[in-house]
Amino acid sequence: MATKNNRTWIKWLYDLWAFIQSHTGGVAPESPATGTSWNAHGNTATGTMDVVGPLSVSGYFQTAGGRKKKVSRYVTTQTILATDEVVFCNTDAAAWTATLLAGIEGQSLRIINSGDSGNILTLAPDGTEHLLGVNTDFDLYDGEALELTYSADDGWY
Repeated sequence: MATKNNRTWIKWLYDLWAFIQSHTGGVAPESPATGTSWNAHGNTATGTMDVVGPLSVSGYFQTAGGRKKKVSRYVTTQTILATDEVVFCNTDAAAWTATLLAGIEGQSLRIINSGDSGNILTLAPDGTEHLLGVNTDFDLYDGEALELTYSADDGWY
């Protein structure tokens, strides 16, 4: 159980870390989570952190242990969201179209037609953007998946 002294120590460590980050070009979170630990060296902070709410990182963000991807599931015509990463599109009820979001440099998507009733999922690029080299739709059949990454120069590939 955390005592008042432990909470004070955690707050002091956070304040120290935030001071170091503000003087080395790093970005400090809005507020620390209980039990947060930091070991700041230059622009690198190591340790553990539970973030509740948004976290803004300037520059590169790397994790040693990996991270879970956001999984979404849609069952009818939908525009893929900027927060989607793995998208299950169930076409059991009917064939439908998923429109790709406006491209964001480096954004990756994995889109799966999770239906098994013979209906087609049509992927449509946003506006004049390219999908696999052309500005045209692409069909995914039952059980097929397509992994795409957006490049401002080339579109979705």
